[in-house]
Amino acid sequence: MMATNMNPGLYKALKNGDITFIQKRARDIECSLLLDRSPNSNTILHVAASSGHYHLVKEILSIQQCQQLVTAKNSTGNLALHVAASAGNLSIVRLLVSSYHYQQLKSGPLRETNKEGNTPLHMALINKYQDEMAVKTKYNEVAKFLVNTADPEVSYYPNIEGKSPLYMAAEAGDAELVNIMKIKATHHPDVNGKSIVQAAIYGAFTTKNIDVLDIVLRKLPNDFIKARDDKGITPLYYAASIGYLDGVRYLLQKSSDCAYVSDQDGYFPVHIASKKGHVPVIQVFLEEYPDSSELLNGEGQNILHVAARNGKSNAVAYMLKKCDLQMLINEKDNDGNTPLHLASKGRHPKIVNMFTWNKRVSLKLLNNEGKTALDIAENYSGKNPSFRQVCRSWRGGGSWVCRSRHGGGSWVLDGGVGHRSG
Repeated sequence: MMATNMNPGLYKALKNGDITFIQKRARDIECSLLLDRSPNSNTILHVAASSGHYHLVKEILSIQQCQQLVTAKNSTGNLALHVAASAGNLSIVRLLVSSYHYQQLKSGPLRETNKEGNTPLHMALINKYQDEMAVKTKYNEVAKFLVNTADPEVSYYPNIEGKSPLYMAAEAGDAELVNIMKIKATHHPDVNGKSIVQAAIYGAFTTKNIDVLDIVLRKLPNDFIKARDDKGITPLYYAASIGYLDGVRYLLQKSSDCAYVSDQDGYFPVHIASKKGHVPVIQVFLEEYPDSSELLNGEGQNILHVAARNGKSNAVAYMLKKCDLQMLINEKDNDGNTPLHLASKGRHPKIVNMFTWNKRVSLKLLNNEGKTALDIAENYSGKNPSFRQVCRSWRGGGSWVCRSRHGGGSWVLDGGVGHRSG
């Protein structure tokens, strides 16, 4: 296989900004040299733009036979405009944009994507958010120019990673750019099943930037806060899942109803906070919306079930200390399991200890399989060394005995009441 190549003298002239060389070739109307391609299928316009030679780009655009190059793509699908935006060269970006007719501009180059699904605006933002602070300004100016020049939809175009320019700006905490993007309440989905604006909200959560979140939501109706993606996840649910306390408070102030919107598995925001062990977030829900403690997921599980099942000892400890959550302690889910049953099933010895030492916990409750929590603990103790150390149990004389791994004797559960022995 033989690669295409550009005339060496021409390539050098382009790299060096040699306008005279180009002008001489342009006088020969029969000369096809100016339409040469490099091994990466770059045209002379690509090379001049990437090298930052404004006057050379201007000269090329003035040559009749080179007019077609403004719409030519290289092997990665980039226009010369992509290349200039990626280099952060505002003067060349302006020059290339001005070379298009108005109708072309509205339907063409600003929306053109490369093989990675990136528009010229994407390219400017990718480099802006990757480069050092000293050179960010040039990319910022290019991005602002493209946003103000482009039609509003360009900010919503997702690339193959599902990231739109709006998402990228929000993810980077770029309040200035998010503010000038024309945000509208569109439910058009991106490749990940979220609306473009939902994705931008999640992007703002990534950097936990409340200013960006405020800008995005300020321009939208409050109902948008309750909008769910294809998995039933709302912005509040997502904020709760990552433990973004300020974001949770902000969203609840905007719309208290969103605390009562579940995902497709019946998990409410307070459940996901419990699953992840985000105690400060759980506190906010219980203090502001105390009846959220009664919410059950699709399996009939309360927040204590969820925390115990997922081994979140900090969340379990917090809930056990709250007297007003006493009704959760022995509550059964759809399978008849109490939180202690689930802690035993999940092989979480620390949480099993918490429950068995708590006098309010009923140890003899049976699930739908007719098993107590300690029946389950006995089944699993032989399969998990850590669990076996903490809860090595057996039946004898109507009592359950669990040995302490710290060598402090054992404790006996007789008739559901725990006390030290030995």
